[in-house]
Amino acid sequence: MSNKQAGCFVYRVIDAEYPIVVRSAPSWDDAYKTKIQAKNGNLVSIDCIIQVDHDNNNNKGGPKFLRLADGSGWLFDRAFSSNGNGPVIMEPVPVESGLWCFYVDNNPVGILLRNHPIDDCASTDLNNFVLPGITLPPQQKIYCDRKVIDGSTTFYRIQGSISSWVFDKRGARFMLVPEHSIACGLFAYQITSNDGVAMRDQPDVGEEAKIPNCIADVGNLVVGDYLRQSPHGESNGPFLRLTNGMGWLFGYKYCQQVMREVLIGTGLWYWKVVNRIQLRKQPIDLFQYRFPTEYPPGAILTCDRQIIGANGVKFYRVKGTTGWVFDRRDDYSMLTPCSAPNGNSLVMMSSPPASSLPISWTIDFVRGVACAIEGIQEIGLNEESRIISFSKDGPTKTRINVYYTTRTIGTVLDHPSQGRTQLFRRDCTIGELAEIMRNPRVHTSKGYTRKRQRTSAEQAGSSIDAEEETRNKLIEVDEALETLEERRRNLVASIVEHDSKRHRLEGDASKLLNNHVQTCDNEKRLADNAREMAIRLVANAEREKASRTCQICNRVFGSVQALDNHNGAVHTHQCKFCYKQFSNPHALNQHCTATGHF
Repeated sequence: MSNKQAGCFVYRVIDAEYPIVVRSAPSWDDAYKTKIQAKNGNLVSIDCIIQVDHDNNNNKGGPKFLRLADGSGWLFDRAFSSNGNGPVIMEPVPVESGLWCFYVDNNPVGILLRNHPIDDCASTDLNNFVLPGITLPPQQKIYCDRKVIDGSTTFYRIQGSISSWVFDKRGARFMLVPEHSIACGLFAYQITSNDGVAMRDQPDVGEEAKIPNCIADVGNLVVGDYLRQSPHGESNGPFLRLTNGMGWLFGYKYCQQVMREVLIGTGLWYWKVVNRIQLRKQPIDLFQYRFPTEYPPGAILTCDRQIIGANGVKFYRVKGTTGWVFDRRDDYSMLTPCSAPNGNSLVMMSSPPASSLPISWTIDFVRGVACAIEGIQEIGLNEESRIISFSKDGPTKTRINVYYTTRTIGTVLDHPSQGRTQLFRRDCTIGELAEIMRNPRVHTSKGYTRKRQRTSAEQAGSSIDAEEETRNKLIEVDEALETLEERRRNLVASIVEHDSKRHRLEGDASKLLNNHVQTCDNEKRLADNAREMAIRLVANAEREKASRTCQICNRVFGSVQALDNHNGAVHTHQCKFCYKQFSNPHALNQHCTATGHF
């Protein structure tokens, strides 16, 4: 008998005298050996476990055959033994489920996907790397759904994969950085260090990371699309990845500020080129930052971003490009404003710097609001994904997910016509947080649903929200699968228990029936014996009585001796032919006359 279990499991090789050879089938037989080996300390990713019961009296169960998640073969948790209870050579490692979001670090190399949670630079017999080789480049955003801790290294499985693993760091080098330490968008900074700042080829303030002859001078404006906080928690950074692949800069170096964030204006501007101008990679009017693209006098440019330099020069980003132009050089105008092609007047808006964005909530603050509301219970917290979840008592269970850093509240509830739906409300106030916790169905004049109304969801939300929702739905599906699998295991165990109980009852009933039949047979035999005994007793009594009864006068005597005395004293006349005795001669004569016994 065997028990099969599917899922995501991780095992570690322990106390193996020799490397364990992977089999092509769930068997110890040497005929199934492959060329792949697992050594002491290796972690392996498993997607199926088959447990074989060799001894039903063994409470620990029989050996387990483990199918490698990459499909390369099978391992086993015990060494071979005739009774299946050989020494344990592999032990399970705790696997945590959840949703984690990271950006790939390790500039400029990235990270190679692993088939198993193994941090090894070289491919081994266990075939560490996903084949064909897949490298995740730096700054790529990834989501993970399983976590395994091995000493100082934490491994994560890529969400949606069966066996694709990454790890957080190797020594002091970070391979992954949490999502909350990264900001994506468009950021502008101005150099404040009098010595200027040398650009780096990676987010590091070290001298070895410098790019030769690439220095941003004091007063220069620079823009980047990726802002990274230092994962070391030291007074360096934030690190800005410059647009157009020019390198990295940083806001602080050893607690000394070297550049400051500046405002970026957002809107639409229409300019007519006055003097021939070349597009710049950065809002810097220097030769080394020029693009090959050149605009002749009279060209009309549409721009969507504006940055004002310290000397009053305004830089504009040409719409549809990553390049910049400027309105003047010294006393010469490079651009002159013109009207919009359709004649409409357009309003300019300003985007605040990232540091001035609305303050996020904290975990303790959200918990404090929840404690003041009846019927709210905390059911989960993921600090890395910055989600705290609650359930609300009512006719139907309602789930409330609070994304506390973005002040987004997601409610999962049963809609009367649309079924199970999710509603997201962004940029919520404290009052709205409390009101939603009191009544998850409350109308706050904001938010968008994620059920059937796909068009309105796309209009009201963003692709990030859609991805976030999809990934959370995947987590819910995984949880539902785990719940169903647990229910299935419980049902199977219940069926086995009922079968065992039925077999026991059937055995007991058979024994009772046999005992009953045997008892009935014994009772019948005893009754027959009693009846025969009674008949024999009656017959013996009749015979004994007849032996004490006089055959002539039918008188019954107390003993045979008394009968003999009676015959000798009373019945002295006897027929010579039939030997019948009579009490007087007259009776004898009558007998002889009647019978002819003369």
